[in-house]
Formats: sequence, structure tokens, C-alpha cells
Amino acid sequence: MKIFHYTTLDSLAMIMSSRSIKFNRLDKVDDLEERTEPSKVKLWQYLFVSCWTENPEESIPLWRMYSGNAHGVRIGMDIDMFEDNIVGGNNVPVNISHEGLLVRKIPVQDFFRKDYFVLPAAVRYIERGKDTLFYCHVDYVDDVNEKTKDAYQLTKTDAIHASSHISFGEIGKYKNKRWAFQEETRFRLVVMPFNPIFCNPDIVSTIAVNAFHQSKPVPISEYFLKLRTEALNNMEITLHPNATASDRVIVDALCAKYAQGATIKESELRDRVVMK
Repeated sequence: MKIFHYTTLDSLAMIMSSRSIKFNRLDKVDDLEERTEPSKVKLWQYLFVSCWTENPEESIPLWRMYSGNAHGVRIGMDIDMFEDNIVGGNNVPVNISHEGLLVRKIPVQDFFRKDYFVLPAAVRYIERGKDTLFYCHVDYVDDVNEKTKDAYQLTKTDAIHASSHISFGEIGKYKNKRWAFQEETRFRLVVMPFNPIFCNPDIVSTIAVNAFHQSKPVPISEYFLKLRTEALNNMEITLHPNATASDRVIVDALCAKYAQGATIKESELRDRVVMK
């Protein structure tokens, strides 16, 4: 199954040369309502997303919004596009419990960042017919705040202690109905503003409660996840409806260098619509 992403030629060059996809922090996307704070805790800053659509039919609005003034492309990628990393044996951080070998999308070396921690994304995209935290279909609703208001819950356990529960699966899942034309799906990563590996296991829950309750910021605004070589070579590149001959030369050159197996095709909208 292929999913699709509209982007600029510059971004295509970066995707190919780095063999990676950029995840943006939720406050860096174009829907301002996604950074609302109904719970008074800035949960959006801990969610990083990469935005796609499963609709194979070309979208005029998406071309206009994301292709960079008629010099862009639509890429189609296998949904299982990201590189697998084997976690197990001697390369497992001390504070991560496991049994046997695990397959994760986050490279092991990223477990050891001093001031943040990317939750190890599992390989599952759909589990028992439902979305997962890693991959979801956006739900379009009348009121985003109403859907996310209970995502953060703080419960006092006694006079001086408390516990928190965060439903990260509810963050980055909802958008207002005005965005329904996008038919969006998303990859999501949770980035925590501390690294439990370097915390005392006896107090790590307290550290987590304090960090989230105080909306401690994470030190990054983007994160890059590596692509499988096979996925890059299976890429389908659709040229912009107004693509020029020089645009085609650039795309041909990128594929010759980085993705010899990629397919390049003209837009179905070429000679049918003029983008201004």
C-alpha cells in the first residue's frame, strides 16, 4: 500500500540525500488549533508528526498548499517505509524492559540523548483494524478542544504526591472539519522532555509528572526517521501539473543519484488545470 505526500523540490532533494523523513513538532504544522491547550499543559510540544494521505487521486488544494509555487512533486511511498532497528542483547538501555529481541523504528543510539527521549515506535501500523499511536487517520470534528480536553489527567495520591495519565493517542489525531479535504493520515512520535535512562528508577514517575505538569519544553522542533533503501527505490514521484522541463531534469538527476528504482510520472492534471 502506498501513501502520498505533497512537497517541494527542495524537500524532495533533502528526503533523498538524507534518506529520511522529517517529523515536525505539532506547533510547526499549519493548523493553529493543534497547539491549543485545553488541559493547560502543552501536550502538543511532545508530539511530532509527518503528514500524508492515502487518497491516490491528485488533490488540487494539496498541490496549491504544499508544492511550493508550482515547483513541487507528490511522492508515493510504501506505508512500511521506515528502517527497522533491532533492539536487544547488549544494546538495550538499562531502564527499558524487554523480553528477547524487539524491532523498533527509533535507532538505538537515539535512546541515549541526554535531555530528551523518543519513545521507541513499534513496527505496527494498524493493530486489530485500528489506528496505532505511530500511524493514524485524522478525525475531522466540530471542536478539537472537546476531544482533547481529558488527554492529560493529574490525580493526587496524597497531600504531597500525584500521578498523571496522558493519552498521547488523542493528541494530533483531531482537526476541525474545515480541513477534511486533506483526508490526512499521520505518523506520530512522542518525544519526552527528559530521558528515563538517566533517571533513578525509583523516582522516574515523579520526574515525569513534574516535567509534563510544568510543560517542560523539549530541545528540538524536528526529528528525522531513516527510510528503508527498498522504500526509497519504490518511490513514485508525480510531477507538478505545471512542471517545467528543468523540473524534470532535477528530478531525473536526484533519482539517478539516490533512487534508481523510483518511478517518475506526469500529473494526471497536466493540461487540465493551471495552477496560479
